[in-house]
Amino acid sequence: MKWCYIRQKILKYTIMKIVKLLLFTILAVSFTSCNKDDNGNSEFSLTMENFSATYKISSFNEIILDVDIDNGIETNTTTTLVGDSFQGTYVFNSDGSYVMDAQYDITETVVVENDPPIVDNYTVNDDLTGTYTINTSDNSITITYMNGGFTETTTFGIENFSSTGVNLTYIDIDTNPADGNTYDLRGEIKLVRQ
Repeated sequence: MKWCYIRQKILKYTIMKIVKLLLFTILAVSFTSCNKDDNGNSEFSLTMENFSATYKISSFNEIILDVDIDNGIETNTTTTLVGDSFQGTYVFNSDGSYVMDAQYDITETVVVENDPPIVDNYTVNDDLTGTYTINTSDNSITITYMNGGFTETTTFGIENFSSTGVNLTYIDIDTNPADGNTYDLRGEIKLVRQ
């Protein structure tokens, strides 16, 4: 009887050691597998060096909501622009310079109130050179270029930045309190790193 009691104690002690060892192993594996670098997908931080690359456009979308009030009559106009047939590249250099040499087709659809849509198709040629800066505090890029003899500056939000690409977003909202007219433009350009 004493022998059975001792054997039960030894068996219980052995099982507890195995369970503790198993739990310790599971915890150790859990903590080490949380490391971001284990799978080769370490975080790709937004810096001039990391942003500099050659990109191709994969998507262009823009929507404009325009409310015009004339003599108390409100007219709502919605304009959508969708790009396709993307060619060429956008090259952002680490020294802050860039070259845009790209072409793509735009389908523009304008709907005024409940009228039938007006659809227009045209080609955009982005043939620009200039400079750019990255603002890491608000995840934005500001590009500067010459247009018709004037210096133009445009700021884009940077979303989904990774080693494979980036989405550039832009918003332009203008409200005139004097007449109640509003203009709301929102767009997105998706770039894929080459």
